[in-house]
Amino acid sequence: MQLLKSLICLQGNDNRIRFLLISAASYLGLLALTVTFSSFTLFAFILLALLSSLVGLTTRRRLRDAHLKVNLFVGPSLAFALSALVILLSGHGASYALLLLPLLCTGFIFTYASKAELKYILGYNGPVDLVNLSSASHAAGHQQSRIEPTILDVRGGDFQQDTEQPLSQANRTEEIEDIQMTGDVINQRSSSQNTQTPNQGGGQDQVADFGEVIRVSLLKNRKLIGALVIAFILLVIGFTSSLFDGSPKTLQLIDQPEVETDIASSRLDPVTFPDGFSIMLSPYQGVIVNWQGDVVANNTLWSLDSAQGDNSCQEVRFNNGDKIRTLSVLVEKDTNYYASFSPLDTQKLLNSIAFRADFSLCGYKFSLKGSQAVLGKSAPYAEIIEY
Repeated sequence: MQLLKSLICLQGNDNRIRFLLISAASYLGLLALTVTFSSFTLFAFILLALLSSLVGLTTRRRLRDAHLKVNLFVGPSLAFALSALVILLSGHGASYALLLLPLLCTGFIFTYASKAELKYILGYNGPVDLVNLSSASHAAGHQQSRIEPTILDVRGGDFQQDTEQPLSQANRTEEIEDIQMTGDVINQRSSSQNTQTPNQGGGQDQVADFGEVIRVSLLKNRKLIGALVIAFILLVIGFTSSLFDGSPKTLQLIDQPEVETDIASSRLDPVTFPDGFSIMLSPYQGVIVNWQGDVVANNTLWSLDSAQGDNSCQEVRFNNGDKIRTLSVLVEKDTNYYASFSPLDTQKLLNSIAFRADFSLCGYKFSLKGSQAVLGKSAPYAEIIEY
């Protein structure tokens, strides 16, 4: 729990290594997210917001650690969020090039060294207490590498107590003086090492100078910076053009009119009734009932072949109790419903439409007032109806 709190901390400091690990994990999480979710869903949006927050918070702590303006974290985190959003929404491989901008921001911030001598625990310094995690880690390492102590004589041999021949008072005094002299030498060496060894800042990384050199060199090379900006602009232009050239949506728009033409040619002699629905005939003289309904996601509401779908679309019901089974009920352009019937039921269906008061289908109820007159004016239907 404490480690989780340190990840969402607003006031702490992250050294270079911790900042790099959190950023890398966020980018890998984004790649996994785009591979797992082929479409933009609410759960994908929540994960994307979480990853963007992790990038923004670690960037904020890293800027504070480098004594830079903390508010600058908005740029890298916003660039990451927008790039990830475009990748997830578009689904194009070229969109991954947009990650170049947040990656450059991450690398640039990484080059700054820690400016304060702080004590880091797992690369973190701040109000969240991680001492227990650090203590547990040191304790485990200590147990694995524990070596039983051996008492040595200060003069190089093993200390052995001779119980049979006790040391004289003079020998004891001499040994005490030797021990004191040895202790003074050890203290002097320890002080000399502490003076010569610089403070590492509790885990501050060792590539500070190297990072500074890289950043300064890049800032001085204006031609390289200009080339990177031009490359990024070209990538954005190439990605934008790919959305309109050869994308699946464009191909669908090109092929769709041909499909609609084929379907329209198979629906003959349309007749519209006063209550807003219409009927037509298939090439095999099967009746097709058409009406405008609610928007639905599934294009096939009912199919007799699979016997699956909306049960209210299985059959048309007339007010006198007659029922006629449908072959299929399809929805086109979100709201155009087409219920197809077998040619064997054509005459019975047309007679019911002509002489009954109303019918219901797929939860919709239609009045048949004036339907006999409409059918009588259309020769293809008038010839089939029995009076």
